[in-house]
Amino acid sequence: MVSLINSARMKAKIKRRWPLSEALVYSVFELPEGLLSTISQIANIKTVQHAKSLKDLPVDVKIRPLVGELGKLFKKDSIKAKEFIESSDPLYITESIMKEGQASLDSFKIPYQAVEIQFVAKPGYEVAWEKGLLVIINLQRDKDLIEEGYLKDVARRIQYARKEKGYNPTEVLEKAEIYSDDEEVINAIRKRLNDLSFLTRIKSFRVYLGKPESGNY
Repeated sequence: MVSLINSARMKAKIKRRWPLSEALVYSVFELPEGLLSTISQIANIKTVQHAKSLKDLPVDVKIRPLVGELGKLFKKDSIKAKEFIESSDPLYITESIMKEGQASLDSFKIPYQAVEIQFVAKPGYEVAWEKGLLVIINLQRDKDLIEEGYLKDVARRIQYARKEKGYNPTEVLEKAEIYSDDEEVINAIRKRLNDLSFLTRIKSFRVYLGKPESGNY
């Protein structure tokens, strides 16, 4: 499930360290109690919710009959099978195939290999799926989520600098200076200095808009 969330992030070009507000999960498998809470922490998403039906998700489903496969399966009745697929509810076909591996349409049993399923996320969302499991992430981020993303990005850079300088990971440093040309980043960091101290094990910070003049860093 985490790999699918990360796949959706990649499609939306949102880095893993940037927090998101919500993910929706549709699964034909039983989800163990507490799993979604764990996924929320691992995937850096505030809430992960279980959707009981594809109809509950902000996604459109498109079904394309694969004529070659239908011909192999149904011979002279392949055209009729194709017509049934094109006139049936794509959500019903998709849920049936995800749950049972096939969809019953009139006298036809349409297996997963006879159709191509495409999920199209609605604006503000992204989707990724594999057999039996689908996830949708909410791409809309409010000010708090954006600021939290800046915080984690700066913390990652500081941790990398600590490693490059050879500091012990458990060592608490007295101070550090932060420079950025982006005023939005500077304002976000200044509001969250206590959080930054906790993440980086540095007691205090000086935060500047602009670039450092010179010196050893």
